[in-house]
Amino acid sequence: MSVDEQLEQPCVLNRECAVAAEHLTVATEVTSTGGVKAEPRRRERRRLWQDYALAAGSLLGERFAGIKDLHFGLWQTGDEITLSNLSIAQQRYSEFVIGSLPVESTTILDVGCGNGRFADRLLMAGKCVTCVSPNLLLNRAARELLGNRAVVIDSRFEQMQTANLAFDVILFVESFQYVDMEGAMRKAVSLMRPAGRIVICDFFRRSEMGVSPISGGHAWEDFESRLRENGLFVSKSVDITHNVAPTFDLVNDVFQGIVAPLYAEAITTLEQAHPVLSKIARWTLRRKLQKFQHKYLGGQRTGEAFASFKTYRLVELRHRFTRHDN
Repeated sequence: MSVDEQLEQPCVLNRECAVAAEHLTVATEVTSTGGVKAEPRRRERRRLWQDYALAAGSLLGERFAGIKDLHFGLWQTGDEITLSNLSIAQQRYSEFVIGSLPVESTTILDVGCGNGRFADRLLMAGKCVTCVSPNLLLNRAARELLGNRAVVIDSRFEQMQTANLAFDVILFVESFQYVDMEGAMRKAVSLMRPAGRIVICDFFRRSEMGVSPISGGHAWEDFESRLRENGLFVSKSVDITHNVAPTFDLVNDVFQGIVAPLYAEAITTLEQAHPVLSKIARWTLRRKLQKFQHKYLGGQRTGEAFASFKTYRLVELRHRFTRHDN
């Protein structure tokens, strides 16, 4: 079913969402080489690999560990940081974010919806949800889960085109780090209702701390500057860095206890079984292998490092000036 056909279906939650959905159109401007227009090829390649990693992580996590969510999780003092408890921390995280949304909000745009699990929880909380993501594999999983209860749009948020449609909340749940900050803010402001909110739950870099062993996240100082440029102000900010950080200890333990030994054994086996091929491969891929070993097997990606170099916040943004609906 096409997006237009999906939008013709009535929203099962409320008439307001159904009427709004009738006006939604989506278009992504693509160059002849297949990349998003005006986007540097290097950045586009990185985003494609990020999309792949998210999809792979979702499939592997659900298949082998029973982990259905893509979020870090929210840990409390006294929690045992184990893989078996991760799903509980993720459930707590979802409840925290949904509980932080304005009570009066009805229509939600879930930016970077992943496999649709969070959108499903929003629907169960009585919200009317539209999802947007460029990750086709995860979008397929989201459509299977959500059915006709929500529209899932194949597009980068920054290129999403709408006609006469606005939302109560533009929601970024660990997806803001992947968007172009300036383009995303402009787009979000254009999609907000006059009393609408932008809600971001994600981590940012603390630039004053120097180079982090954990990559990702926009610089917090740049974020604050962009807010002013787009007429936005912070109406709520909750720092949950130390509640999220233990997830990195868990992931680091998995890499140190499982991935590192398997990697070492694979290298040894390759050297013994195919010595010539092993030398060629290790020489050709030496920089990538060194980067992988340093980044993922060096034991530096811990909760302590995350808390030192990042700040993880739930931030609610509002516009400084009253606007009319589109």
